[in-house]
Amino acid sequence: MLNELRWWWREHTPSALWYKAKHFIQRGRRGWSDRDSWSMYNYLGPVLADMLQDLREKGHGYHCVHPDKIAEHTLGTSDECAEGWWEMLHRIEFGLRYYEYVHNGYCDEHYSFDGWRAKMYSAQVVIVMAFRDLGEYWGGMWD
Repeated sequence: MLNELRWWWREHTPSALWYKAKHFIQRGRRGWSDRDSWSMYNYLGPVLADMLQDLREKGHGYHCVHPDKIAEHTLGTSDECAEGWWEMLHRIEFGLRYYEYVHNGYCDEHYSFDGWRAKMYSAQVVIVMAFRDLGEYWGGMWD
């Protein structure tokens, strides 16, 4: 109880409220705040994952090249392209969310340090694959 009270007070002091307002205004003006740049993965990961989910659920179009055939420079059928596109968006979204899930404490409760380190390694592999796909299809991320 005492720790919760300390946390509440730390987050609601006048200076903390001033910084929250400052960061809110910075996000409105330039799209990110000073605080967001201190832990970029905590800010961009969820934002990108939510955007990809929205694109996947509400998107009206898809990339015209099937994701698995881009190296061959061949077009797939319309259905193949659409299905491959939605799967690829889901893979990237999953990678971003999995990294956030592992990094932000799931393993603290369920694993020893060595277990957490192994999970972080797997999360790192997944996020690298997600960013590889994101980079490869960056120009097609539109609705």
